[in-house]
Amino acid sequence: MYLRVLTREELKSVLVHEFAHLINGDTVFTRKLNGKKNKWYFFSQSLGNASFLLFAAISLKNIIEFEKFDFLSSYNKEVQADALVKEKSDSQAYIDATAKGKMFELNESELPDVNVYASETSAKDPSEGRYRTFMRGYELRREHWEYICENEIPARIDTHPTLAERMKFFGIEKFNVDFSKPEEALLKETEKIFARLDKFLVVEKMQWDALRGQNYLKPLKIIEKYENEEKDNLYDAGIIEAYIDVCQKDKALARLERMLEVHPRSAELNFYKGRILVDNYDASGIDYLVRAAEDNLSGYGDAIQIASFYLKNLGLREKRDALRDKLEKLMIDGIRYAPKEALRNTDKFYPSDLPEKALDEIRAELENYGIVTKAYIVKKKIKGFPDINVVALQLSSFEEEKTRIINRLFRFLEEREEQFLLYSQVQPVLMKKIRKVDKSLIYNRK
Repeated sequence: MYLRVLTREELKSVLVHEFAHLINGDTVFTRKLNGKKNKWYFFSQSLGNASFLLFAAISLKNIIEFEKFDFLSSYNKEVQADALVKEKSDSQAYIDATAKGKMFELNESELPDVNVYASETSAKDPSEGRYRTFMRGYELRREHWEYICENEIPARIDTHPTLAERMKFFGIEKFNVDFSKPEEALLKETEKIFARLDKFLVVEKMQWDALRGQNYLKPLKIIEKYENEEKDNLYDAGIIEAYIDVCQKDKALARLERMLEVHPRSAELNFYKGRILVDNYDASGIDYLVRAAEDNLSGYGDAIQIASFYLKNLGLREKRDALRDKLEKLMIDGIRYAPKEALRNTDKFYPSDLPEKALDEIRAELENYGIVTKAYIVKKKIKGFPDINVVALQLSSFEEEKTRIINRLFRFLEEREEQFLLYSQVQPVLMKKIRKVDKSLIYNRK
């Protein structure tokens, strides 16, 4: 698809850059590096158990060092390849081609505006369809994409220079992006490439029907059922996913607004709203993403990375770095906390100090789950962290219904001010200790 929009000079400059990697030995170097890394891996795997334990740490350390070096050296390889372009090719054409590439990259990273499975059959020319989809995105977000091309800042550790860095290196002040198709002679050649590519991309009718059913018709049925029931405030992330799947982001946002009025602490709902807002270049989405990560780092740790990527693209360095620092702190706290969060036979439990009002609210919620026969709540103390309430359930069923119900109960507890750990299966030794704690049984279905 990228070839479809390059002029002859732009294509030539891109090829010079790629051949520069060959001339500089980058391809051979990477292949040798991967070969040595794989040798270490297979060597450690081929040893016996005792020897494996001895060499595993050394092997892992070497593999990590190989990957780290390959990652860090990539930036320098790009700069050296650019130097050959500057010497042998048209610098302006290369910058223009790189700007187009960046816009294709942005289009791929954003939530789609069109569901390709809306069509009853696979397109006969999928590459042309992808081009049309890109152009639709370009028309909608051209101003944002051009701003990013001019203002994007480097990542803390980056494998490629930003477009702004490349423009400075080449001495180019402005890029010129024209997505009209190239001259006829070049178009004839590139069309041959796409004709061959389309033969591999066209999907047979039976396979297309299966994909369409899963990725388009199923979400539509979920939306139809939900809208017919008119339960706007019902917590159901499935409807949000369905709206996103069929590219109805405005409806997803409207439902999220109503759901968050009832469930403001839901990490899941905050993540979805933040993701959609940021995708629309609305900076208010960052607060929702941060809230999702703070409330549930293990499930939504990538929320801050998405927000950081948005700030990186817009050139907001200080805000990006502050978010990165926040993520690092959350991750460090999570690493310190996670091992202590798990239940162990050596754990000591204490009577919960939850107020009776909180216990009554939990009991009322448990009444909605027929498979919960008993529920216990005890307190576990974790040094350096707030005390946490351990909820241990006794269930009458372990069928598929269990997962759905546990997930609903987890979301209910997640939104409360207090901190909870929910367990539906507890080792007998631990369960015996929990039962012995004074007033630990808080629910007993009659």
